[in-house]
Amino acid sequence: MIIMGAKMKIICKIARIISITVVMMLLLTTLVGCDFLDSLGNLFGCRHQYTEQVVSATCTEGGYTEHTCTKCGESYRDSQVDAIGHSYSETTVYATCTASGYTEHTCTECNDSYRDSEVGAIGHNYESLVVAPSCSAEGYTEYTCSNCADSYDEDFIPRTAHRFNGGDCIYCSFKQPTEAIIPDTSWYVEDGAVFTLTTKEQLAGISALVNEGNTLEGVVIYFGSDVDLGYALWTPIGNAELAFAGSFVGNGHKISNLAISSTGSYVGLFGNVSGEISNFIIDNASVFVNGSNSYVGIAAGYAANKISGITVDGYVDAKDCASVGGIVGGTAGLVTDCESTTEVVGFDSVGGIAGQLNVTTNIFINLKNNGSISGGDYVGGIFGKLNGGNNIIYVDKSENRGDVNGKAYVGGVVGYVEGKASSVIQSVTVSAKISGEYYVGGIAGMATNVTVSSCSNEGSEISASSCALISDVYYAYLGGYVGYGYRVEDCVNSSDITYLARGSYVGGIAGYLTNGVNECTNNGAISGHDYVGGIAGGVLTPNNETVIHLNNTGNISGKNNVGGVVGNWTYSSPITIGESTNSGTITGTSFVGGIMGNFSYKTSAVISAYNLTNTGDVTGSDSHVGGLFGYINGKDSSIVGNCSVNANIKGNYLVGGLIGKADYVKLVNSTNEGSTVTATGFVIEGEETNVYLGGYVGLGYQVSDCTNTVDINYTSLGDYVGGIIGKATSVVSNCINNASVNSSASMVGGIAGQLYSSVATSYSGLVNNGTVSGSSVVGGVVGYIYEMVNREGTYHDKHNCHVITTVSDFTNTASVTGSDKVGGIVGYVHIQNDWYGNWNSCCSRWYQCGHNGHIKIDASKLVNSGRISGSSNIGEMIGGFYSDYTSTLDNYTVTGKIVLGGDEVVGSYDVGSNTNLILSNRVGPETEETPEDSAETPEDSTETSEE
Repeated sequence: MIIMGAKMKIICKIARIISITVVMMLLLTTLVGCDFLDSLGNLFGCRHQYTEQVVSATCTEGGYTEHTCTKCGESYRDSQVDAIGHSYSETTVYATCTASGYTEHTCTECNDSYRDSEVGAIGHNYESLVVAPSCSAEGYTEYTCSNCADSYDEDFIPRTAHRFNGGDCIYCSFKQPTEAIIPDTSWYVEDGAVFTLTTKEQLAGISALVNEGNTLEGVVIYFGSDVDLGYALWTPIGNAELAFAGSFVGNGHKISNLAISSTGSYVGLFGNVSGEISNFIIDNASVFVNGSNSYVGIAAGYAANKISGITVDGYVDAKDCASVGGIVGGTAGLVTDCESTTEVVGFDSVGGIAGQLNVTTNIFINLKNNGSISGGDYVGGIFGKLNGGNNIIYVDKSENRGDVNGKAYVGGVVGYVEGKASSVIQSVTVSAKISGEYYVGGIAGMATNVTVSSCSNEGSEISASSCALISDVYYAYLGGYVGYGYRVEDCVNSSDITYLARGSYVGGIAGYLTNGVNECTNNGAISGHDYVGGIAGGVLTPNNETVIHLNNTGNISGKNNVGGVVGNWTYSSPITIGESTNSGTITGTSFVGGIMGNFSYKTSAVISAYNLTNTGDVTGSDSHVGGLFGYINGKDSSIVGNCSVNANIKGNYLVGGLIGKADYVKLVNSTNEGSTVTATGFVIEGEETNVYLGGYVGLGYQVSDCTNTVDINYTSLGDYVGGIIGKATSVVSNCINNASVNSSASMVGGIAGQLYSSVATSYSGLVNNGTVSGSSVVGGVVGYIYEMVNREGTYHDKHNCHVITTVSDFTNTASVTGSDKVGGIVGYVHIQNDWYGNWNSCCSRWYQCGHNGHIKIDASKLVNSGRISGSSNIGEMIGGFYSDYTSTLDNYTVTGKIVLGGDEVVGSYDVGSNTNLILSNRVGPETEETPEDSAETPEDSTETSEE
């Protein structure tokens, strides 16, 4: 019983604990919610009551279903999906003249947007339309944008004067007044010295007095008021027989609406002046002359003395007249401080300021022309024709902005000018269209003994359309500054000059100059027929001179004698040219060069050219083509040095990386690095076909201290191809070839295709490191050495003919390939004693040099380590040797190999065919043959006695 009671007590306690626990759980559930029960594993069966909300996916956020308990607010998500991403549509907004363009991307779902492909505003593209002034309205230039039609006007030109012909204005219906101005001479008193006038009637009174015989000599007339002549018909003051001899001082006053219609000469406000006129303005003048007359201008027809401080505006129509000018038709006096805005039309000697000047005074300063000038011969923006005779001409600080058109001798400043040798045109500006048929220049059409210096043709258009036929030769004489001139210094041309006719001499600075050029630059494209250059088509230098800083950047094209700097330069005294450059492409036919097409003497003289640089490609379709000179000719001590070419040089024959052909000029210490040198054809000379192609010189005289890095590949039929020079007529020394030389013809060498001389010569210091291949007469260093020596001996001692040519320090390290006469050093050597004789009448003896003379060659210190391949006459040193006299080859080194007929052979094949050559002191691999035996011809070789 006790045990049972104890058990019951335990059971009751357990039940009480359970009851208390349930009550506590219910209480906690009420207080803390369902989560608590859930956390206990839903022991008592409690569940959330959820509602669902579906959230759709957007462009940038994913979608899902949201479950939320209605009892406690607890939630969770499921059915999640990714964001759908933007779906952009594109709208292109094009750039306008003032606003940028772009592509607008806008999302069709959420309107999000961004821009890309942005481009800047294209800017206005204005097209100009010039509206000429008329009698009733000013002129202007209208600029209209072709993209957006925006427009504006500028460059206004004042209203023009009426232009009368027979009393009617040719531009409008205005008629010239028939009433004449009634002259007033009451102001004049005898013995009066100074007068002041204020009316147009008083001005007409001057005309009445002078034309009736009172020249007013010694009288000074001041003008004290502006006057309007009202286009009344004006009678000029003075005529052919009577000239105004006083002084007229305008005090800056204006004389308006001058009208003259005439059939005679000496036409202007003043017809003929022997005194002086100065300091006044003539506005809206109309001068018309019918007939072949002379001396027509607005201020004066002719003036014998000084003209200064005069400004004119209007028209001068004298199309059949000579000596026609905006200010004065003709003068023998000083002209200064004058300005014209006048359209001038004449026939001969036509100028914006003065038509013709025959002067003894020499200073012309501060002259300006803004009107267009038209005529036949001798037409200029300032002066038509300026004759200074034996006087110094000095034109300074002047400008022309009016177009100039004529036939011959047409210039932006002066059509023709002649003075003493020290004459100068300087600090003059031209900005206009200058056009004619021939003898056309931006400053002067023709200038004799006058230097053009420190001038500008900025913005000018300069052209010629025909040519002059002189002694069966066609001449253009067209230049950016001078057509045919004396000398030009310190000028820059940026105008393109295109000449399409037949004539010669076209240049960016000058067509032709008779006394040189210095310190000039051309930046324009220049094209012509013959004698075309960036600086000048042709130049003659008669005096000893140093020329520097001739530079060209424009493309130059023509036919014969075409150069980046000068087409043809001729000299008759020693000359030095240096510090000059070309970077434009040069194209022509023959005598084409990066610096000069042809540089040669009129009278033999020593020349020097240094620090010349060309980086522009040079192409000639025929002969004499070089990176610096197509052809150059000098005296024995002439030199071209410290020069460089980095360009593509291409011609038909006589082609060199620096010089196409050189006579008596030595090329030293220069470079062709980065160039290509190509020849495409050949010339037929007798029975030979020759090309003369070299990395530095095609056919030349002397070369030293040059290194070739340009591969030479020639595939035509011409002979004489070398890494340094195609054929040399004198010494070649201290040169290196590091490039391949490959030719399909003969006379091919790593350094020279041929070394030729008619005197004793020493060749030394030549190294070849490039592969060499050719047809026949192929050498690692030289293809062919040919010495034909002429020397005068005596009757008793013919041994005085003794001449030795030496060859030393030649090295070849590369393979040499050919067919016949192939050598590691020289392909073939031919020493010929050419018989020479001379009768000495004083001694009655015959001086001669015959085959008994001692003519020979000595060769030493030759090294070959190259592989030599051929079919016959193969030598590790020399492929073939022939001499009239015993010669020597001494102290030479052989480490290369011989391939004869395709098979490598063993033995001392130092010389292929051999006549009169003794070999000694060979250094090389041991062989079965002795050096002496090596003089014999290999079995497969064919001995050749003479080339």
